[in-house]
Amino acid sequence: MKTLARLKSLSILLNGLCLSSTLQAADLTIELKRLIPEQGRVWLMLYHGKANFEAMGQGLHEWSFSPQTASQKVTLHDLPAGHYAVMVYQDSNDNAQVDLKDSGFPAEPFGFSKQRGRVSMPTFEESAFRLEAQGHVEQIRLFHYR
Repeated sequence: MKTLARLKSLSILLNGLCLSSTLQAADLTIELKRLIPEQGRVWLMLYHGKANFEAMGQGLHEWSFSPQTASQKVTLHDLPAGHYAVMVYQDSNDNAQVDLKDSGFPAEPFGFSKQRGRVSMPTFEESAFRLEAQGHVEQIRLFHYR
């Protein structure tokens, strides 16, 4: 009898956990500003953890698109709640890499969540934001070093 009661309790707990994880799915809208219209491709990487972000490894999600205007929005649906960071750069000459100046700074427009990274590479903690169940809007204004 105790075993049956424990199994029922476990079943209720697991159903609740599955339901809560479904309810935690959220939308993230990223508003990009200071893009150069109709020049190259914009690469956007979403990171859900410190290790890949700081190694600039593969993001949880990666997208690229050709910018049509100086400001564009990208909305990602059904993400689990948690801490995320975003890195974006505009590959102006479309050579699939971030070109650097002699100074070591990017020669192409780039940006990070929470507007970090203008002077040096931010840490995950510096650029991370919390995505809650109700969703989040993150604005990223790209930096241009001339």
